[in-house]
Amino acid sequence: VDPVMGDDGRRYVAEGVAEAVMAQLVPRASVLTPNVTELALLCPGADTASAAGCLAAARSLDRRVLVTSVPVERAGQTAALWVDPARPRAGLLLVHPVHADAPRGTGDLVAASLLAGLVRGLDGAAAAAHATAAVAEVVRRSVLWQAPELSLVAARDALLAAPAVEAIEVAG
Repeated sequence: VDPVMGDDGRRYVAEGVAEAVMAQLVPRASVLTPNVTELALLCPGADTASAAGCLAAARSLDRRVLVTSVPVERAGQTAALWVDPARPRAGLLLVHPVHADAPRGTGDLVAASLLAGLVRGLDGAAAAAHATAAVAEVVRRSVLWQAPELSLVAARDALLAAPAVEAIEVAG
């Protein structure tokens, strides 16, 4: 489930929607793909200003979770964070360049790419790493080409074989 409730610190949805998502969708989901803003809405009061805080918040959902737009202490970088209750002691931080002028729609592409990897039989961490790398490369090319939206067709090869992103196991 991609909760689609907000981004860049702003809520898109009416008051009460986050609570409804927590009550109705999260219990039915096997995998969640919130961005850091949506994670904060799903976990009120959680510290989502750091990777360690995002790890704690994502763990509290007790589901496999791929959080995007996780802050890291590196200039020009952001990360995705994979959390799996089957590996309760660690998460996988997937670091990649951030593009301030990235086209919208990356959350949808992350969710679709993660699902594609899981359907192909990749384990969760490998599917998350591939999805993160693929989306990062599609965004990089879209920005380079000054495309107003994600250049999915032109960058389709990146969806299958993107350059790897840095993966850091984090404990917390």
